[in-house]
Amino acid sequence: MSYSTRTVYPVYPSTRLRRDVHLAAKCYTPEKSNLRGLTLLLLHCIGSHKEAWEPTLRHILAADALRTGPPTIREVWSFDMPNHGEAAQKNGSLLKSLKKPLTVDDYAESVRHFIASDVLRGHRLVGIGHSLGATAQILTTIPELEGPAPVVYETIIMVEPPLQTLECWEENLEAQNSLIEGTARGALRRRDTWDSREDAKRYFAERFPWDSWNSQVLELYVRHGLRELESPGNTCLSGVTLCCPKEQEGPAYAYLAGHFRAVEHLRSGLDPFLPVHWVIGEDEDIAPDYIHQSMMRLRPVASARKVPNAGHFVVQQNPEGLANALMRVLFKVKEEVTLARL
Repeated sequence: MSYSTRTVYPVYPSTRLRRDVHLAAKCYTPEKSNLRGLTLLLLHCIGSHKEAWEPTLRHILAADALRTGPPTIREVWSFDMPNHGEAAQKNGSLLKSLKKPLTVDDYAESVRHFIASDVLRGHRLVGIGHSLGATAQILTTIPELEGPAPVVYETIIMVEPPLQTLECWEENLEAQNSLIEGTARGALRRRDTWDSREDAKRYFAERFPWDSWNSQVLELYVRHGLRELESPGNTCLSGVTLCCPKEQEGPAYAYLAGHFRAVEHLRSGLDPFLPVHWVIGEDEDIAPDYIHQSMMRLRPVASARKVPNAGHFVVQQNPEGLANALMRVLFKVKEEVTLARL
């Protein structure tokens, strides 16, 4: 399945930061695009980048092209969190000048601004977020006193969301605190420079969690999750470093307010008729099943699916398995709308 891509870098006035912020958004348009089809909005997890979805996306678009009748997908947009990937490079001066790291709230604000720009006016939006990206997806639907209007989706698909009810958090406080604090400390202490991309790839291939990643996803991470080192004089040094500075990544794991805000919106604020689907990895490696169960009891889900041979990093570990799970939702959404129009 062939498709074309283009990346845009709009600047928006952040009401949270009171500064101008760059957004990096990449569009994937199938060769046979359906103007009445779905437009997918993809949001990544902490420490990732917008291109991480590409192996999954290739499977979805290839399967869509083989289906009879009009394609399901109109186009796909994938967004960098403003301190990740290309966006982090565009916002380099901003990130250095801020006295605090960006949060999931800033990710959600950037997506709301993009949707409010009318680029996608008339599109049928389906939100697909992985981990922190899933939280950001929910936050885009919350009305704010300032800034753009909430995003209106036809369907939301939560991929390994980190959400849990406050009751679940309090019942498992010691275990949850240990996990979050350990992850945040690990991010701050991690190695963040290498002599070359090849050197970095060898390093990742031997260590958790990268050693379990699909080879295409790892290649994309080395290409898009790293950048060339720069000296204070803006001249290139020999070596690469993380696009998302670890001083930005570490605190993102420890910031919980945005996640609990999303939980409360799912409990009582989100349109009860909006389908919310749950997709998780079969392996309980990071996010225990009880946190997912707490959320499914909070609000009935439209469907729940498990992806084999994958855990919390399902996007990175099993793109084909994830694509299969997503297709079962996406193709059903298209069929239900088609029948409704008959």
